[in-house]
Amino acid sequence: MNDTVRAILGGLSSRLRSPWVFPSDTGRTPLDAENFINRVFRPALESARIENFRWHDLRHTFASRLAMAGVDLNTIRELLGHKTLAMTLRYAHLSPAHQLDAVQRLNRPEPAQPGAPPGDPSAIEERAGQGRAPQPGDPTRLLECARPDSNGGPAGSKPDALSS
Repeated sequence: MNDTVRAILGGLSSRLRSPWVFPSDTGRTPLDAENFINRVFRPALESARIENFRWHDLRHTFASRLAMAGVDLNTIRELLGHKTLAMTLRYAHLSPAHQLDAVQRLNRPEPAQPGAPPGDPSAIEERAGQGRAPQPGDPTRLLECARPDSNGGPAGSKPDALSS
């Protein structure tokens, strides 16, 4: 449980009279899960016009947000209580925006100076201003790095557009 959740739960009046996070009305027993789902969760989904969503889907959301925040899969596996990483991989989904960001990292050139941040625009401008040839990692060098046999054709073949 992180600090934000702990603070929110600590502010609930039920925390003063029950050891349960979600207590029953008496505070002596935990809240019945089916009762909560029928009286609170489903009406909240209907009110928000959310369709095709189950309580269990929140585990997928939890795993996915951890993965996109950079938490390693083994830690996510432990938090979810999974025995195998294969099961964790079924839960941790990356958003399309996160996947796009991963692919866009290929556009970021290597730094001109050691210690400079990757993608530093001054790195490209500095090399261009000095009349230097493109260096590894420069966007202008991307075509040079492509393997001719990576087009799905036989080894050594070239795409029609490049062979003319």
